[in-house]
Amino acid sequence: MEDVTPTPDFPATEFYLQPIIDPLRNETIMGKSISIQKSALAKSALINRAEVPRNHIAFIKTHKCASSTIQNMLMRYGFQNKLQFALPKDNLNHLGWPRRFEKEKDLRKMEGKPDILCYHSVFTPDLVSAMPGDTFYFTVVREPISLIKSSYLYYNLHAASGMTLKQLIGSMNSPYTIRFRRIPIVNPMLYDLGLPKQYMNDTVSIQRYIDMLDKRIDLVMVVDYFDESLVILRDMLGWSDEDMLIFSANFRRKTRDSKELTLAGMDLDDTVENRRLVSSVSRGDFMVYQHFKTKLERVIATNKMYIEEEVKQLRLSRQKWMKFCLKESLLSEQITDERFRTSGNGTYGYVLTEDGLRNQTCVDLAMAELPWVARLDQYQLMV
Repeated sequence: MEDVTPTPDFPATEFYLQPIIDPLRNETIMGKSISIQKSALAKSALINRAEVPRNHIAFIKTHKCASSTIQNMLMRYGFQNKLQFALPKDNLNHLGWPRRFEKEKDLRKMEGKPDILCYHSVFTPDLVSAMPGDTFYFTVVREPISLIKSSYLYYNLHAASGMTLKQLIGSMNSPYTIRFRRIPIVNPMLYDLGLPKQYMNDTVSIQRYIDMLDKRIDLVMVVDYFDESLVILRDMLGWSDEDMLIFSANFRRKTRDSKELTLAGMDLDDTVENRRLVSSVSRGDFMVYQHFKTKLERVIATNKMYIEEEVKQLRLSRQKWMKFCLKESLLSEQITDERFRTSGNGTYGYVLTEDGLRNQTCVDLAMAELPWVARLDQYQLMV
């Protein structure tokens, strides 16, 4: 256990100073100091497999970080195991976002506490208090330039703003400003992870918040090492290989055929100059990405042979299911079956084979986010 003292000007209402008690980890955060037991991977780079499957899970769903792919996996698992989900009162697939999560305002009433939280929400003390004490917390981060380019295309921000991506970044007076369809353009990961707006320009506060996240969150996946992250997540949750099956959600092809890419306004190549530009307004996201990427790389290196073999088997299994389930992928507007029609500008969804349409696992894997949300809404009434 280590004692960390926040900067003096942090108000007592903020996350890392809010009284929070976690019975599983004997964790208390309150007053002017923080006493936190480190998560499993903070204590050791060795992976320890859970002896029994973990069923209390909170996924902090960061935008444009392959998070809908992970969400599909959690939805399938909870549905198959008859678990309860944290569902929103008023919004289709957001728990209060872009506001900071408030349990009384955002969470639909249910008997007891939810088993799984996997909708878009901002990480707050209220989110922690809404979940059981033994909840496993995890999230995912992505290289910031790749993330901001993906957001610009997905939300069609050239049409919304009339600006190129460089112009849009340059127009941001503050790194937490939300414009154009409520999308945080800069520091979007730290925004979802709950850093209060007033500290988005303060590198000392950002680093202290990242240190807190490192202790509070059990696993931070990294898009660059997505399959390696899945293997680690599987073992930490004690889940099966079948539980970890995924098909990519809301994906975009990298070819330039037909109209699948909307490149208007995309003027941000991965150069030193552009890294400086993005970092000038989104330094916090570079910091959080680099911190958890370095940490994950250490875990992968420590378990290199094991993870390489497990990733190989994971990919082979996924390829077999894709071959069996999928006929082709098409632009969303070309898909006639609404269950597989994705959201977002220029994204692709799946057309299933005849065998795939008769197989519930295939249907569940290929189902888009909003149809899954509607399905869970009905399912929860019967649990």
